[in-house]
Amino acid sequence: MIQKVTNWFIFYKDLFRYWLYGAVVLFALYGFIFIVSLKPNMPAQIKATIDSLSAVNKQLIEHQKQIDSTIKAYETEVEQIDFQVNNIKEKTTIVR
Repeated sequence: MIQKVTNWFIFYKDLFRYWLYGAVVLFALYGFIFIVSLKPNMPAQIKATIDSLSAVNKQLIEHQKQIDSTIKAYETEVEQIDFQVNNIKEKTTIVR
């Protein structure tokens, strides 16, 4: 019985060695990927600054939307005035 176990270990010794190499390589690869993909911890002060800048940015975007709507209203008024001026030019006749 012991001879069979010994022969089995001798026969599969290379196979076990390759399995062990493979396990070590996989473990090293996992460790490398884990280290590379770590997310840096951001200090609280920098995070607070970013959050406050984001809030200010949202306010600026809302203000810009209001300005854009005002500009569109003025553009429509200018188009109406241009239309009226063009109509006046067509209707007037020059008398000398």
